[in-house]
Order: sequence, then C-alpha cells, then structure tokens
Amino acid sequence: MKQQSKYLENAKFRIENREWLAYSKNISIRIIAALEERKISKNNLSKKLNLAPECIKEILKGKEDFSLSLIAKISKILEVELISFPSYKYEKPIKKLGKKDNTKKSINETNYLLSSKANAKHIRKGIQQANEGKTTKINLKNLWK
Repeated sequence: MKQQSKYLENAKFRIENREWLAYSKNISIRIIAALEERKISKNNLSKKLNLAPECIKEILKGKEDFSLSLIAKISKILEVELISFPSYKYEKPIKKLGKKDNTKKSINETNYLLSSKANAKHIRKGIQQANEGKTTKINLKNLWK
C-alpha cells in the first residue's frame, strides 16, 4: 500500500503558523551567521545549551517555536542580539517644562493646561523661570493651593 503524502498537512501548518515561522527563520539565520563568524560548531553550541545535537539541527532549520529563555541563552553564548525591539513612546524621558518643543502634541497639551486661568498663571511663571534658567521648588503644601 502506498503511503499518503503529508504535503497538504505540512502546507496547512505553514499557512496557519506563517507569522511565528517567519520570526523563527530570521532568528535561525542570525544564529547560523553568528556560528560561522565565531567559528563555533553546532556540536559545541549543543553542549553549551545542554541540548541534543538533533535539537540544534531543528533550531537551525527555522521551524522551531523558540521560547524567550532559549533565545536569551543562545544570544548570551553567541554574544549577539538575536531579537531587538523598537523604542516606544513611553521609553523616552518626559520633556521638562519650559523647554521649547515644536511638536503639535506638546502645544496642544500646553494649550489645554493654559485653558484654566489658575493653571495658566503658574504655568506661564514656570515657563518664564525655566527660560531664564531659574528653577522652581514646589512645596507639597502649596501644590494644591
């Protein structure tokens, strides 16, 4: 009896898992490049990771669903970043009051704060002092007055 091909099953798997397979492929390419650059053998990597050489072979095929801990271990051994993250809005330091910022958002936030007469007086004073290089100390008792 002829054994049935797993082509359709494999194709369905690739389609359903396309996103993480693309990541896996990219990580595997970086691992292979780092191994070649540092002249580290696959067997040596498997020993350092305490994994069977067959596992390393599967990893390098680009079809491994990596855990973050495995990626971190491989990165450390190869001394290379296998994944990187873009910077996000909240990683940047908050801009200090009075510094010139020409972005539309900061202007809108300042205009919103200035819309209250009570806020406007204190903000303008703070901006003026900041522009003059003076610092303002705020006492907690006076903060909500």
